[in-house]
This record gives sequence, structure tokens and C-alpha cells, in this order.
Amino acid sequence: MDGNIIELKILYSNLDKTISDGVIQVGEYAAQSQAEEVHLIIFNRDVNMSWQDKIWHQNQYQYDGLSVEVWGA
Repeated sequence: MDGNIIELKILYSNLDKTISDGVIQVGEYAAQSQAEEVHLIIFNRDVNMSWQDKIWHQNQYQYDGLSVEVWGA
């Protein structure tokens, strides 16, 4: 099945660990479903952080040769 995978993770403490764990999880989903696009969204619930700081995008992550787009929200 070709398609897209989108996974949402809530940031609790460590951004790097949340991304690392999330990339593995979403990458495994993508491998099982043969997805063409993979997106991981990290939701930051910190009310003291502005939306300008919460919104970001990184595309440098890979899982088993598949690019994983990581977004902050």
C-alpha cells in the first residue's frame, strides 16, 4: 500500500529523544505499509513558548533509507 504516514508525539521533556524515538516508530509503520511519505509532528504544549518558536521543520532524518519529515507545532 502506497501512501503517507503521519505520527503525532507530545513533547514531555527531551526534544532529541522524542524525535529519535518518533522517527523509529513512524519509520517502522512506514516500512510495514510501504508508505511513500513519512511525517512526524512534535507537539509542544508549553504555554510559555511563543508559536513562532514552536513551529519548525527539519528534513534531515532517515529511517532505513526513507526520509522522515519532522515538524514542530
